[in-house]
Amino acid sequence: MTTAVPADAPREVVTQVIALTPSELRRKASRLNRELVTSTGRPVTIERLREEYGLSRREATELRREVVTVALVTGEARP
Repeated sequence: MTTAVPADAPREVVTQVIALTPSELRRKASRLNRELVTSTGRPVTIERLREEYGLSRREATELRREVVTVALVTGEARP
C-alpha cells in the first residue's frame, strides 16, 4: 500500500526591479563609452544605450549627449 504525501507548497517567485540612480547610469554609460572608444574608435550609440539600459530613445539621446560631451572635455574620447 502506498501512503499519500502532501504536495509541496508552490514556490512563489518574486521579481524585484533594480533601478540605477542617475549617477550610476552615467557612470556605467561613461565606462561603456570608454570601452567602445578604445576598441572601435567610435563613441557609444543611442541604440547601444537603449539596449544596455532599457532606455527610451529620448533618455538614451540625452545620456549619450552628456557622456560624449564629458569625454570630449576630459580627453577620454581619444582611443
